[in-house]
Amino acid sequence: MRIGALALVPLALAVRELSVSPYPFGGSSKPDTYLAQASVQCNSLGVGVDLSLGVWEAEVTCSALPRCGGFIYKDGQLENYCQAQSFDSDALRNASVGFVRHVYDHGCELRIRLEDSIAGLSFTRAACVGSGRPPKARVERRQAPKAAVVLEGSSYTVGAEAFITSQEASERSWDGSFHSMTTTEGVTYFMPGASHDTRSQYDFPIHLDGYYPLFASQTAAEAFGGSATAVGPTASGTPRQWSQPPVDATYWVPSGATFFAGDFVSPFAMDGYFPLYLTAEAAAKASSDGLSQSHGPGSSTGRPSAWSSGHRALYFMPVSGVAQFYGDYTFPASARDLRYGTVTHGVVDSEDSAAAAAAAAAAAAEFPNTATAEAVLAAAPEAAWFAR
Repeated sequence: MRIGALALVPLALAVRELSVSPYPFGGSSKPDTYLAQASVQCNSLGVGVDLSLGVWEAEVTCSALPRCGGFIYKDGQLENYCQAQSFDSDALRNASVGFVRHVYDHGCELRIRLEDSIAGLSFTRAACVGSGRPPKARVERRQAPKAAVVLEGSSYTVGAEAFITSQEASERSWDGSFHSMTTTEGVTYFMPGASHDTRSQYDFPIHLDGYYPLFASQTAAEAFGGSATAVGPTASGTPRQWSQPPVDATYWVPSGATFFAGDFVSPFAMDGYFPLYLTAEAAAKASSDGLSQSHGPGSSTGRPSAWSSGHRALYFMPVSGVAQFYGDYTFPASARDLRYGTVTHGVVDSEDSAAAAAAAAAAAAEFPNTATAEAVLAAAPEAAWFAR
């Protein structure tokens, strides 16, 4: 965050951390933070753990998991990811520190990182600060309805179900197939799938609560590859319920695909590199040959020489079986990929050039010395910090 961004908060107002609530069972898209608590235990989320991850990297991993309510460090290293709202005090675990996930009730006015420490463990955490005034009521503006077209007696939304170009339709089919439909006026539109009767079989699989790939129907899963197995609370007993309604839904998994049973982690993009993972194990599982390659300063590929986040970190990419982007990945305006998770940061020149170095240095300047940020907050006359 640029130092100058602090000026956006009026000096006459108290600057404080905004109010938070525990991360809900059903998930939330609100900005989050992790509050530390000593001597705790939790119900395990049941996903793989890389013991070498730092606190910041564990935060990123947890925030990518819909059901993750935090994590525990013990004896200075990551021990476990936890289910939402499952932390309990345990005096016998005096070497453990729980990082409990919370969400900000009213969004985020200003995002900074604060230094913190507990039980001998030092770390930084993302925090949202501001004046604490209630947000202004938003004026709801209705959007004009999307255009619809009638094809063979049924109405379809243009741009969502029917498309003007074959390329648009092809991009929404997992195998790239499409078919054409013509109105009574002679205008041709295109739809995903090889035929109109089987178009639902060509929808992309979804991921939910760490399970992937999931299809809504058995025929769609079988069309994707091989036989299909039912997954869900009533079909297989796992998970006990889904975090999104219908909570007892049955999905189908094709036998010809790698199945993630609660441990699927959404890849992310950084500076045009995609798909990236925090651990080599996660990238290898997503690779058809079980191999991964590293990116970042000192990586196996040597590229890029610096991340725009300012972090000197290694991230990992599957070697095969997925489309790979090396500095040229772009994403929708919503900053979410259609099939994967949250995309972070923008695209910058990935070459070792003066322009790339300047871009990385400028981006790094957006993360000020956290002690400075904390001093600004501490100086506010009505600063209110949450008790540990």
